[in-house]
Amino acid sequence: MKANSARRRPVQPAAAHRGTEKTNSNTENPGTEARPSASSSVIPGNVWKCIWHLKTPPKDEFVEHMLLLCPWVEPIWFGGPLNYRVNRANISNFPAWVLSFIGSDLGSKDEIARILMNVAFTCWFIWKTRCSFVYDNRGIYPNQVIMSISNSVNGFLEASVASEGHPQRNLSRPGPPACWGPPGHPFLKVNVDASWEASSKSGFAGVVIRYHAGKFVAARRGMVGATNVAAAEAAAILLGCELAKALALECIIVESDSKENILCLAQGCSRGSWEAFPVISKALRLGGLFQDCRWSWVPRSANLAAHVLASRSIPEMCDVNWVNFPPSSLVHVLNKDGLPCPH
Repeated sequence: MKANSARRRPVQPAAAHRGTEKTNSNTENPGTEARPSASSSVIPGNVWKCIWHLKTPPKDEFVEHMLLLCPWVEPIWFGGPLNYRVNRANISNFPAWVLSFIGSDLGSKDEIARILMNVAFTCWFIWKTRCSFVYDNRGIYPNQVIMSISNSVNGFLEASVASEGHPQRNLSRPGPPACWGPPGHPFLKVNVDASWEASSKSGFAGVVIRYHAGKFVAARRGMVGATNVAAAEAAAILLGCELAKALALECIIVESDSKENILCLAQGCSRGSWEAFPVISKALRLGGLFQDCRWSWVPRSANLAAHVLASRSIPEMCDVNWVNFPPSSLVHVLNKDGLPCPH
């Protein structure tokens, strides 16, 4: 589904829960005068009649449809942190859907908590985006929503770790705050990173591509000339897109730990470093040639393979492609991710 196609789909507001008028009659003592309960008041029927005849958008959308089944939200669930593919046949109601995670065998309690945290953030941003569309006449751009979710989740985790003065419950898996995760089928992940030296105005870019099953596909290391760090990171992103195109890949997720550049790509180059702008523009145009190209920010701990390949200290040669078999410097990192690595 194209990101801009969602804005043409009319979105209906959430269903208001139709209230039931309470009579509060005393059946045990018919002669006793009926009085309103202290905890709730009686809402006259004419009030409900007035509400339901207001000239507002239709009040008939269910929570399940609004958050899970509406066509424009499906790419957000799939392209977001969980890479979740909505299965319409398995969704009866929203509470049961949430409970299915709690009672699942997807992992430890910490992993289930991490999943539910991402579910909560995703639902919030879907609701927020929908309200902006209905009431503020703003367009819907799934890539921007996915970026907002990713930024909020990672920002929350970083704040939780950095907070002092009272204990915080760790919602991430034990160890580093985040680690590399395979994309959902049919996507491949293109992880990119760059190193940069101010004195020489140059550095190295590293690209690592892996299948949805986690298997290594290809890697590339190249030298880049750049005026600042953002420009070097942008060159790495462009190099990753070029390698993916040379391999005739169709659906890719480009991951970088450069938040500035990824935000610029997600918002169509509307902001960011002017030094990086020309390269980011090229990457954006090249991304449009794929069947589906998505931009994703990740912390460095989830981008270690590309980070190692971009390091100035490793002995690997520049401008070399490794296909099917990774360079020796990456074997340890790829194995550390717990994923298949031919060597």
